[in-house]
Amino acid sequence: MNESWAHGYYAEEGYVYGFYYESTPAHIRWACALQGADAPENNFTLLDLGCGQGFSLIVSAIFYPESKFIGIDFMPRHIAHANQLAKAAGVTNVTFIEGDFLELADNADQIGPVDYAVAHGISTWVAPEVTEAMFKLAGKVLKPGGVMYNSYNAYPGWYEASPFQHLVSLEMRSKSGVEAIAGAVDLIGKLKDLDAKLFASLPGLSNRLEGLKTADSNYLVQEYNNHNWQPRYFGDMIDVAYRHKLEYAGTANLCEAINSSYSAEARDLIAQQKDLKTRETVRDFLINQCFRRDLYAKGLRPLWTTKKTEVLGTQRFVPLGFKLPPDVGKPFEFSQGHLRLSTERETFLEVLNAFEATGSSVSEVHSRVPQHTLLEIAEMTSYLYFGGWLAFHNNSATAAVKRLNHALLDAHLNGAPYNQLALGVASTVLRLSDAQVMVCALHVKGVSREELPRVLMSTLADLDRKFGIDGKLLDGPDGEIEAQKHVDHFFAVTLPELLRLEVI
Repeated sequence: MNESWAHGYYAEEGYVYGFYYESTPAHIRWACALQGADAPENNFTLLDLGCGQGFSLIVSAIFYPESKFIGIDFMPRHIAHANQLAKAAGVTNVTFIEGDFLELADNADQIGPVDYAVAHGISTWVAPEVTEAMFKLAGKVLKPGGVMYNSYNAYPGWYEASPFQHLVSLEMRSKSGVEAIAGAVDLIGKLKDLDAKLFASLPGLSNRLEGLKTADSNYLVQEYNNHNWQPRYFGDMIDVAYRHKLEYAGTANLCEAINSSYSAEARDLIAQQKDLKTRETVRDFLINQCFRRDLYAKGLRPLWTTKKTEVLGTQRFVPLGFKLPPDVGKPFEFSQGHLRLSTERETFLEVLNAFEATGSSVSEVHSRVPQHTLLEIAEMTSYLYFGGWLAFHNNSATAAVKRLNHALLDAHLNGAPYNQLALGVASTVLRLSDAQVMVCALHVKGVSREELPRVLMSTLADLDRKFGIDGKLLDGPDGEIEAQKHVDHFFAVTLPELLRLEVI
């Protein structure tokens, strides 16, 4: 790896192919509105700072055909993939640029003015001077009133993982990539077996280690193998933002933005802190924050009371139907990081059922459940959205969504790691198992239901893959039985949802 251009970032392998809903315009605008700030709505330009493989930005571009999207990443393989996928899907309102923040920050004119800037998981993985340049670039290109989203590893929650990351950095002196991760996992596992006192001081470390067993290897190396891995406190990050005319507008973590997520005592303690840095730090300490999603504005535009009601009230949501409501007597439970909310079932179920299958505005739901204020409805809607029961309504680009999904399905048959498909009725994606994506791809190709199990097994064999259950790879008759189960599940459960949500 050429350190001169990587600046200490682990650039030997590409990042994961994920969709990050918190960095989408609909989510940002809703989060801003909940906290009394305005954000651009239509015909905007959005800049993705560190767009990775470009998957998330391409999906967003599909949902907003009248807007423009620009993705910047310094890794050539990321930009090459992004351009390839955009071309295959026929997406024309997105542009990808291979570029370095250090250079672009002094040549911002080539980017042009933008309304949104988003930076998912960049600022605590790169060198301090690169983070500074990223904010400098955002501060220059954002229009007055524009909004920036910045997600990053935060203290105190990441203290529990710091010892493991330090071992990875030591392993990186003689190993690279997943080998360094494996070496660190092995060493810290032996320390745990010896009852090292470290684990008593950091009880969350054991849970972190368990999570490593099922995590995507591409994510792990991008997370832990960077020389400049450095979580930050809120106060340190907001200082960087302030230097570039960016003021704090709130959090994109919806649960954290809603007062009822906290106990009365916690709310009082937070409210007593008049200094912003202290207030947010107290909030982070209360929930052992490990990943912040901050919103900044280049000139915050307040939403006065009437306008805030209008923005919240006119937003439309559509029920997804992916999850069943809890059984009678069981509460609705929501969690975001270390923040937990458990609330009684009937009220939330009443609000959820007030949304029509084709989508409803918050004001329409309020008229159907008038015993609650519109703000209360908006907050309950936020929980239901976060919990996966609702999504932002969007049906302006159904044909384009299907083109993208067909491109993803075609690529999956060739071995591509895509397992998310865009929805035609909502600004989000549906995550499927690899097997269900493959069955869907073969179905779209015209393979009959009767032939699907055989063709599925044949396709897996061509890709040198097998079904796996509890760590055991299935082949022969056992594999055929598993293939039939996946086909039956697809036609009974998955396909009706794909058609209802206008995915294919």
